[in-house]
Amino acid sequence: MTHLPALEKNTIQQTASENAEQRAEQRIDLMSLVSWLFLIGSLIFQLDAILELTEGLSLHVAFHLSSSLLFTLGSILFVLHDAKQK
Repeated sequence: MTHLPALEKNTIQQTASENAEQRAEQRIDLMSLVSWLFLIGSLIFQLDAILELTEGLSLHVAFHLSSSLLFTLGSILFVLHDAKQK
């Protein structure tokens, strides 16, 4: 029966540190993807509001347009903040 050599404490800590860094990078990539998808969705929401405006102005259209504008601006700021952190 062969015995595997025991890993040194430093090697184990280094491996754990590398694994944590890889998970953090994957999380950052996922957050970036989520930010961009959110921005694309809000731009589509904005386009829908603009197209609805062509049917005429009403209270419903005004709310839709203003909410989609705020949603889009928030998404842009979120993407810019995410890019700044990298």
